[in-house]
Amino acid sequence: VLYSGNPAPAEESVPAADPNTVVLGIVSKGGERLVGTVHFRENEQVIPDSSTRLYTEQELAQLGLTDAELCIAWNEPFARLGYHFNNPDLNNYFQARSWYHDKGLSNSTLSGNAATNNTRLQKLADTNSSTSALWKQLSNTASY
Repeated sequence: VLYSGNPAPAEESVPAADPNTVVLGIVSKGGERLVGTVHFRENEQVIPDSSTRLYTEQELAQLGLTDAELCIAWNEPFARLGYHFNNPDLNNYFQARSWYHDKGLSNSTLSGNAATNNTRLQKLADTNSSTSALWKQLSNTASY
């Protein structure tokens, strides 16, 4: 079970009945509590090949990602690079992934397919739901 490092903890991030699913609870920069379900597709990742394969906007939309999955998906390429997440809940989420190794990086940038996919995922989030803007605060580009 993952807990937030915030004084007023977020909802627990707990495994669901399906081992490829986790209920993610995060407190945003503005203090809003966000809760969503994340389904892993492979290797505890939402989009395992998003750093190497170029996805079209249509392909990403067809994945039917929730706001929480979009948030994790656009942060996964940074996690693969060893980015340190300043949001305690997001950092705890990635610390619980077997493939993640925090290298303490704070100014990671993406290039190539990873950068294009990241932009497309955030664009998709803009059209996903009314809470997408809150989840987008948890982007690697948000400062905490």
